[in-house]
Amino acid sequence: MIRALPLSSGRDWLERLGRLLLCALPVLFVIGRAPADVALSLIALLLLLRSALDQDWAWLRTPWVAVGLALWLYLIGASAFAADVGAAYSRALPFGRFVLFGAALQHWLLPERTTRQALLVVLGAVIAFVVLDTLLQFATGRDLFGYTYEDRRLTGPFGDKVPGTFLAKTSFPVLGFVLALTVAWQWRWRFALTVGLIMLLALTVAVTGERIALLSLGLGLLVFVLLLRDLRLPLLLAGAAATLLVAGTVALSPELTKRMIGHTAYDLEDFWGRRYGELFLRSVSIWREQPVLGIGLKNFRLECANDHFLALGPVEDRCYTHPHHVYLEWLVEGGAVGFAGFLLMLAFWGRDIVAGLRRIGAEDYPIAVGALTALIVFLWPLRASMSFFSNWNATLFWLMLGLALALSVRQRGPASQQPAPP
Repeated sequence: MIRALPLSSGRDWLERLGRLLLCALPVLFVIGRAPADVALSLIALLLLLRSALDQDWAWLRTPWVAVGLALWLYLIGASAFAADVGAAYSRALPFGRFVLFGAALQHWLLPERTTRQALLVVLGAVIAFVVLDTLLQFATGRDLFGYTYEDRRLTGPFGDKVPGTFLAKTSFPVLGFVLALTVAWQWRWRFALTVGLIMLLALTVAVTGERIALLSLGLGLLVFVLLLRDLRLPLLLAGAAATLLVAGTVALSPELTKRMIGHTAYDLEDFWGRRYGELFLRSVSIWREQPVLGIGLKNFRLECANDHFLALGPVEDRCYTHPHHVYLEWLVEGGAVGFAGFLLMLAFWGRDIVAGLRRIGAEDYPIAVGALTALIVFLWPLRASMSFFSNWNATLFWLMLGLALALSVRQRGPASQQPAPP
């Protein structure tokens, strides 16, 4: 059984600073990538400082942490063989901060319920702001920060075409938190609230024009239906209502119809001859040139332009910044060794999270399901994805992972008798 490691023996100021940085992270994320990355990195450093001061390094014995740190060292070593060594090192060297951040959340900051709930409240407020700001931009053409949009691709407060992705990857733990509260407090209108929140999320993601984000939201709702048995009826009603709302919204907008239906039909008609299919095939071809160690992190954009791959098409067609698939990215840039290490780390994550779900109390069960759902959205293999190593995507992933893993440990705080999970 995994336990929260005893890192609370002293240095309360470190814990207060760590909690502050963690709860500020969702707000900083909206402000910009750099502030959120700074907060994440500081939390990782605070874990090391606290461990040194308390002479407690027990968290290093966690299997996934050991594998993650070994994988970090491997990526650093393999970078020496990359074509662009500087680019490879620029991603390999700081990768360790994500592993330390995840360990800090699992074993230090988030096993305590009050900190976890504070994070979810702040994240929920940020999600609400993103929803309102994005809908304002959809209705008026301009958001609160003055960002506009083109080609029916909304930016929301991010200034980039990612609000739907942000909502799809972060909303499920918050939704689980709300569902847990409605059950615990026996709200009369809890079913209506569930349906309303899901419809609002689905509408917002749909109007952004982000097709994969909308499919991810649907996938996450399906996971909720399968794992939250006592809430299955309102979730099914919410899914049906959201589907009708999204279909009606898309039908009333020629631009959305063209993007959500027309472009999707075009991509699927000849998938392996279209953008993503061709990119995936090219990624496999590039991997075969360096199958063991890979081409090095952040080297895909360079290697795909090599004249050796002229048979795969013009450079402007075959070159992207990364393979747009998390598993292919590990395989191509990390090689078979890095890919195997990532799968091993993934296996340890899954083992711990599933074990936690089997013993967790009803109060936290919907939140744990939400965190697991967020990870499924990130790691589902039948979809294109952002780079696993970019700080925007990675910050969200490791935040959701840390929450899921923290819920798998023996909780700190006042003990309470809890009924079996729904």
